[in-house]
Amino acid sequence: MKTPRISLLLSLVLCFCVVVVLALPWTRDMYRFPSLWPYEWEMRPPPEGSLPIRDAQLPLSRLEAEQRLKNPVAATPASIEEGRQLYLIYCAVCHGSEGKGDGTVAAKLMTPPPDLTSEFVQARSDGFWFATIRYGGVIMPALGSSLSVDETWAIVNYLRSLKP
Repeated sequence: MKTPRISLLLSLVLCFCVVVVLALPWTRDMYRFPSLWPYEWEMRPPPEGSLPIRDAQLPLSRLEAEQRLKNPVAATPASIEEGRQLYLIYCAVCHGSEGKGDGTVAAKLMTPPPDLTSEFVQARSDGFWFATIRYGGVIMPALGSSLSVDETWAIVNYLRSLKP
């Protein structure tokens, strides 16, 4: 007779403890917290001296860029040298150190990269080259996240200095 009473008493005490624990304030924090929806609150300004991760420029197709963009960076020897250094870092693995399309990765690609010194490629406008470097091509990856706008124009200046 004593065992059913003890088990009933233990069950009631256990239920009481569970109810007390679930009624504590920290159990309701998650569903009483104010909602945070995207764009609901104004974003904080970036810290002073921080660099943007994207340019405030919408991507253009290569044909639009060919017609609309003009190179704002003068083709000075310093700009061409900066473009050459950046070309050797980012482009030479596919296009080769001289732009002939014979880089170390070119042999492994199904479609080889074009010869950048050919008359056909040199006939393209600076805007076309800029868009191709920034936003990528058919098999070329986009380098816009790695290069600034001025660095991209410097590479275009270097590519213009290559002779067919």
